[in-house]
Amino acid sequence: MTIALLLLAWSTGRVDGRDAGVTKAREFVLVDARGATRARWFVDEEGAATLSIRDTRSNPILTVSVEPHGHARVALLDPSGNDRLVLGLDNHGPSLRMGPSDESVAIELACGSETGSKKADSLLLRLDDGRGVSQELGFKPGQSTFHSLMSGKKRRISLTVDRKKVPRVEVADGRSTGELVPK
Repeated sequence: MTIALLLLAWSTGRVDGRDAGVTKAREFVLVDARGATRARWFVDEEGAATLSIRDTRSNPILTVSVEPHGHARVALLDPSGNDRLVLGLDNHGPSLRMGPSDESVAIELACGSETGSKKADSLLLRLDDGRGVSQELGFKPGQSTFHSLMSGKKRRISLTVDRKKVPRVEVADGRSTGELVPK
């Protein structure tokens, strides 16, 4: 009987007629009428706080997490649990990544600071074919760049317009690099 009264007091948030004010747990699990897990709110082994919302078969569909060092992430997942759309925020700034479940192609957009400034000073758009070839278009104050990258993130073609508005073309084959800069 005492245990039942304590459970009742805990569930209503009242102890001895007073408002307890705080409920503590390492994990909360929300289930539907059939007992299927529809949401989990937990802190994992690495210290990331995560809210996972699930479909009727208990597959994660939406996750919101904050890592111990403060990086935040919102992800929409397909029924197999693969990230399809990810919105992130880290020390460099916000980013958005979209792609199919098989990681064959992806589009990534990032805005941030390479200098550590609180003000964003760069924008990057990356298109990835999933087989090691990607295209990057970047913007910084007074500078624009385009890079075509092959496996291993080695630049093969770079087109740059620097702060002085001087265009530059760089071509590399993995062994040597050629550069064209107008006089």
